[in-house]
Amino acid sequence: MLSAYCVGKLKSQKDFESALQGVVNDFSGTEEATIAQATLNQIGGIVAMQSILKESPYKEARTEKHRFIVIVQTQGINLNQVRNDVTDYNENYHKFEKLNVQNTFLDGKTQVMMVVGLENAEKAEKYMKGILRNQKIMGYLPAEVTKKLVISENNFKILYELKDVDEYMQFFYASYKTN
Repeated sequence: MLSAYCVGKLKSQKDFESALQGVVNDFSGTEEATIAQATLNQIGGIVAMQSILKESPYKEARTEKHRFIVIVQTQGINLNQVRNDVTDYNENYHKFEKLNVQNTFLDGKTQVMMVVGLENAEKAEKYMKGILRNQKIMGYLPAEVTKKLVISENNFKILYELKDVDEYMQFFYASYKTN
């Protein structure tokens, strides 16, 4: 295992991955093989995220203004009630941030509620974590039929034009802190 780490330090990523795979193959069932496989899995996840970010029409813009948005199918959820409760939440917890709550349609079947005016990605992530803990609001928004996320202003324009929520969700999970 130490040899594999030395290869990783001194040679290319491909050589490092080969050395780790050698540990997995040659020492199967050992703690070292488990660690080597876990390292390979992490490298694979990083490479996959880099690929998503590179190929995406969306671009990282951490310093740009952001929105928190909830995407739902139009049937079954009263977004006007949710919007009112989010407005109350903002009055209680974000009084001086001048946030604006809006509803719009992404297409004929998909409605979007937005909190506009979040200063940057870090503030948007913090806002999202806070509002996701609000049981009253989240009670209206079952996880199986809603998507809750943050998005920069320019990326929202692209999402609204492309209307491909799944593609944005891949970018979102690769770019933002969601836990």
